[in-house]
Amino acid sequence: MLLHRLFAYLAFYSHGFGILVKGRPDTIVRDGKHYFRTMRRNHVSMHDLDEDMRLSAHTDDLSKIRVARVERSGDISFIEK
Repeated sequence: MLLHRLFAYLAFYSHGFGILVKGRPDTIVRDGKHYFRTMRRNHVSMHDLDEDMRLSAHTDDLSKIRVARVERSGDISFIEK
């Protein structure tokens, strides 16, 4: 438990350590085109992307998405065109 607290403290005050421990956001869609290699690296299937797009962006049309990112938390965020 103390190690977790220490890592959380260091990640809060050190951006570099935060990236090392938590990672960084990855872009999986840009201008309606998906990046399969990045999706595979983040273990995101097309079904996962479609589901999150319907739930978060309220659309099922990938061409309406400008950018989608897998955030450090594992959630997928969407910015519409």
